Amino acid sequence: MTWEVQGRQDHGWFGHGTGPGQGHPSPFSPHGIELAAGGDPRKLLALQRLIGRLWGGDKTLRPSRPVAPSATPMARPLPGPPVQQLPPELLRFSQTTAGGNGGTERVRDYVQRHGTIDTPVDVVRTRDGLVSIDNTRVAVAREQGLSSIPARIWEPTDPIPMEFERRFEGLQNWGEVLADRVQRQIPQLPPTGTTTIPLLGGRSPR
Repeated sequence: MTWEVQGRQDHGWFGHGTGPGQGHPSPFSPHGIELAAGGDPRKLLALQRLIGRLWGGDKTLRPSRPVAPSATPMARPLPGPPVQQLPPELLRFSQTTAGGNGGTERVRDYVQRHGTIDTPVDVVRTRDGLVSIDNTRVAVAREQGLSSIPARIWEPTDPIPMEFERRFEGLQNWGEVLADRVQRQIPQLPPTGTTTIPLLGGRSPR
């Protein structure tokens, strides 16, 4: 069996891409998932989430032909944090400048036309409060007087989901993402960010 991922075929994530009766464990069984991960905990987590999306009806990942359910219970995917509505004033910042290359104008225009921000920001819990990794949307929300903004709250030890791996290449968890972000600022920010709103329209270091 082969797999279609966003319009292309992919054999790598699910071992040899073969189906039942060809000497390989079902890719949906816990054993099959562990074999495909090759002992890598982060790849195992990514596989569990991908399979969870498949069975949840995600059309970006689907089998190229029907798959018979495995007799072995599927490993339960590990969910990310739920999206919550938070007051933007509650969030600290991880950048001194944000929204360069037209980013501020795009977000501002969207808020002025729709009166809301739809895409959740990712924030990290610290001893001093919640620090946003996505600074432009939070700053524009405050500027435009929005009462809430959608957010996902991550613990510092939470691993980076697969969809963020390219953006945060080489970083293992959200604590490392925050540390990397504040250390890149000029001047460098404290480990728990700042309450000072970043300069909008500036070119962010990352």
